Parts: sequence; structure tokens; C-alpha cells
Amino acid sequence: MKHKVCGIILAGGAGKRMKTKQAKQFLEIAGKPIIMHTLELFDENVSISDIVIVCRKTDIKHLRKLINAAKLKKIHKIVAGGKTRQASSFIGVQNAPCGTKFVLIHDAVRPFADKVIIEKVLSAAKKYNAAGPAIQTEDTLVLETKGFIHGIIDRKNIKRIQTPQAFKYTEILSAHKYAKVNGITSITDDCGLILQMGGEIKLTPGSSSNIKITTRKDLVFAEKYVFERNKNLKSEQ
Repeated sequence: MKHKVCGIILAGGAGKRMKTKQAKQFLEIAGKPIIMHTLELFDENVSISDIVIVCRKTDIKHLRKLINAAKLKKIHKIVAGGKTRQASSFIGVQNAPCGTKFVLIHDAVRPFADKVIIEKVLSAAKKYNAAGPAIQTEDTLVLETKGFIHGIIDRKNIKRIQTPQAFKYTEILSAHKYAKVNGITSITDDCGLILQMGGEIKLTPGSSSNIKITTRKDLVFAEKYVFERNKNLKSEQ
């Protein structure tokens, strides 16, 4: 029997760093809101059975209209998030449908997590209980004190974690409960919750294209990326 996999999309951002009145997940790339690129990616993936969206309460009505217009089929729930990313993630996990075996927790503003990234991280979670995609950092990293460098970090073992991060459902639920009982409230990454509980996370290949859209510069990259991708698809047809 195929395992039930729920995609949890965290869409509670307000876009402060983007400096726009509109939340960044609703800004458009190639004429479509960023979050819809992300939701369609998950809705079309055959390994994903359900989708839970966690967003600001004020965005629920607008999001429902977008989803209905796009005729997405796998939306299980749209729920209001908490005050922090950790709280919103816990709400998403708790609202996964009955029978969920694995969850994929993903940032709504990462619209380019392709099928390969999703399949690799999910496969690793099925074997190791927790997994996250990562890429090698290209810059030299330094240690700073009072404006001066006092050390260079060997970057060969330094990686940049991305989403979606995949977990056995009972594992991530236990990690959230452990954090709550122990007063841990400021974890900004779901893999960090597993580490707090003493667990291990398998790393899988991420992609430099799998960016989190945070600034206007990221929007420019995203527009170019979609343009080039669509051009390549047309040339292959």
C-alpha cells in the first residue's frame, strides 16, 4: 500500500524584507502568484496525497479564491498559523489528514523545488525518518568579532539547508511535542527540531535554483528562471 504523504506549505510571511504592502507569497512571477507556483508543483506530484496550507488568518479567503480558480485537487486544509515559524509548522503537522505517514514541510516562497528534489528527500525520509536538501556554500566563511576576522571556517563541511524537508510523521510530531515540553520556541528550521530531540537528519542534494524568494533581487532571478525554463520546454516539444 502506498504511504500517505502530506505536503505542508508554510505561507505566513508578511514580506517585510521585500518592503511591499502585499505579502511576498502573493507577488507574481510570470503573471502568477509565487504561492500558486509552489502549490501547483505539489498538487501535480504523484507522491503527494494531500496538502495543508498554513497562512495568516487574513489571507485564507484570498487563498481559497486562487485555489478554486486553479482547480487544485489535493488541498486538505487551509489553516491560520501561529506567531512563529515553529508554531506554524506545528499547526500544519497537527492538521495533516488521518493516516499520514510522511510529511514534506516547505516554504511557500520556494517555487522551484523540482520533482527530483522532492523524490530524493522523501525517499531518504522513508529510510532515515528525517531528511533535508542542502547545497554546498560557495563563499568563504569567516568568524567575526567587533568588526574583525579572527578565523576562517573550512567550508567543505558547511552546507546550506533548503526545503522541502521530509519527515516520518510520528518523528516530527514527537519533535514538536518535545520542544513544547522543554520550552524550545525559537527554532527556525524543522530539521533543527529533530536535532534538539537528539535525532539525525539525512542530507540529500538540493539545487541552486531552489531559492527562497526574499528580496526584489530574488524576484528578478525568478522571472528570468521561469522565462528560460519555459523557453527550454518549448524547444523540446
